[in-house]
Amino acid sequence: MNYTQITENLIVGSQPQKPEDIDHLNKEMNVGYVINLQQDKDIEYWGIDLQSIISRCQEFGVCHIRRP
Repeated sequence: MNYTQITENLIVGSQPQKPEDIDHLNKEMNVGYVINLQQDKDIEYWGIDLQSIISRCQEFGVCHIRRP
């Protein structure tokens, strides 16, 4: 997963591809929200288990918003 910190409170990057990406974003970057703009075909193409990403977000109290 690639990302760039734009401001102190905004990080922009590719979609999290595995639950461990959420671990990193939450613990190292203090992320509280993930906005996923990927379409179903993109998630399928990359082989992302979206439910595992959403579940990990819920474990950490990270709000996952999907707006393809």
